[in-house]
Amino acid sequence: MEAAAKTWRYLEHDGVSASAGLAADESLMSTRGPALRLYTYRSHCALVGKFQNLEAELDLAFCREAKVAVNRRPTGGGAILMGEDQLGIAVVDSFRRAGVPEHPKEIFARYGRGILAGLERLGIRASLEAKNDLRVGGRKIAGLGVCRDEEGTFLFHASLLVDLDVDLMLRVLKIPAEKLSDKLRARVAENLTTVRRECAGARAVAEVRDAIRSGFAAVEQTRFERGDFTPEEAEAARALEREKYLQDAWILRRQPTPDALGASLRKTPAGLLRLYLSLAGDRIKDVTITGDFMADESAILAVEKALAHQPAEPEIIAAVVARHTGSLGELEARELVGAILDAVAEARKLSSQGGPYGCFVNVR
Repeated sequence: MEAAAKTWRYLEHDGVSASAGLAADESLMSTRGPALRLYTYRSHCALVGKFQNLEAELDLAFCREAKVAVNRRPTGGGAILMGEDQLGIAVVDSFRRAGVPEHPKEIFARYGRGILAGLERLGIRASLEAKNDLRVGGRKIAGLGVCRDEEGTFLFHASLLVDLDVDLMLRVLKIPAEKLSDKLRARVAENLTTVRRECAGARAVAEVRDAIRSGFAAVEQTRFERGDFTPEEAEAARALEREKYLQDAWILRRQPTPDALGASLRKTPAGLLRLYLSLAGDRIKDVTITGDFMADESAILAVEKALAHQPAEPEIIAAVVARHTGSLGELEARELVGAILDAVAEARKLSSQGGPYGCFVNVR
């Protein structure tokens, strides 16, 4: 077990592209930390969570028209809009260090405290609620996510709303145009808040960033050593950007197969679960598990692989899922089984009606 660190590395960037920003965060994991990176994206980009189906979450036609870049985070959670008025927060650390937590809940609590302390310096009292949200008076001001590697190093992600263009966000998210009513806008605005709204006045992003850095320094009882990526680290980040974050293989992953007949949508304590399934007779041909939950990716892929070619029967599906329960994180086995069975029922119904293949792939 490594000793607790007295000095953290600190990095600061502004106006990064979606692909470069994400690659920089992930490449920072190779240093094992501890490190804090506070940065802004180029306005605007839409980022989906690791397990989400891009087409189901974002209006890609509008994104192309409005020149909103799209990409996929290495961490879980839901779709977000990022730009010059949203502060990206990345912490890299390792649970091999003494006192560093391993469980996602504990990671959110530990590093969320740094953000809460920073907000308090701005006169904003927030709290960690609903698993991975920071809220002020019930309104979300930041979302949290995490991923980790096999060596015990993890990336803690947060997106803090200094300000937000609600109308643009609603156009970017996949909501039918006819549903973009004033009532919906008002409801969304009521459920979200921003630093500027809570401070009742203009707050520069630089001021907010300084407060967050100070909050982390106080909570972690550390000092920061400011610097940038070394030339070698910068080249590694650029290589990761080229090989992963600029590739459709990463951005468009978690897409259902074109012949997915059945789909299900279920809100669970772990997050939204969206599932696609195709049948070959009475057997499962293919299943794709997506959503804004957080789990071990290898477990999700293992469940998908194990279900292929299995009879679409409740007891068999439950047995397959049960074998991977320990790696599903907050995603409960009963919720996943229920979602699979819902998709099976939908697929059987559509098959009996002679429904076309792929009817759930491009729902508008």
